[in-house]
Amino acid sequence: MTTPEILTLIAIVIGPIAAVQIQKYLEHRKFRLERKLLVFKTLMATRGLVLAPDHVQALNLIDIEFYGDRKYRRVLAAWRLYLDHLATDEPVDDAGWDRWNERRRDLLVDLIYEMGVSLKYNFDRVQLMRAFYSPKGHSQMEQEQNALRRGLVELLAGSRALPMDVRSFPEMELTPDQQAANRILLALAEQEQRRLNPPPDRNGG
Repeated sequence: MTTPEILTLIAIVIGPIAAVQIQKYLEHRKFRLERKLLVFKTLMATRGLVLAPDHVQALNLIDIEFYGDRKYRRVLAAWRLYLDHLATDEPVDDAGWDRWNERRRDLLVDLIYEMGVSLKYNFDRVQLMRAFYSPKGHSQMEQEQNALRRGLVELLAGSRALPMDVRSFPEMELTPDQQAANRILLALAEQEQRRLNPPPDRNGG
């Protein structure tokens, strides 16, 4: 066989194989991009409900889905800052907790912003912080959960007392033995009362 014939044969054999490999590569790349988009869209949809299970799950997928590509290094850096803040203890006083929560919101916005930039979405930070809908019921529920958690932390830390208001004691039914013992004690008390305070002598003696 001549050299052109050999090259033609190689092209015929390798061509379909290369096409299949390229197709697999493109499908894998598309699949990974779709998973990153799912994480991003979940965080966008739940950024006003940070205690929602979907939100927490999306955060925990960042290390996996955005790993291994230099163009996502800012996303991973923002996630590490946010995770480090979440790992710090929440202050028990109201002023400290407000500052902690405000910092948490800023770091979450930075994370979603960097994620959007890496995925070719053009959102500014103000839009990410303000432009979302959260029902009042969900917001109230989250505030109550935060207040309950903080109150429990303060109670366990000894910085908060548990108020108690006893209105009544439950009635207890006495056993026959207890009733008999009470009658004996009552009789002894009456006997001692008569001894200490004898009735006046009607005969004047």
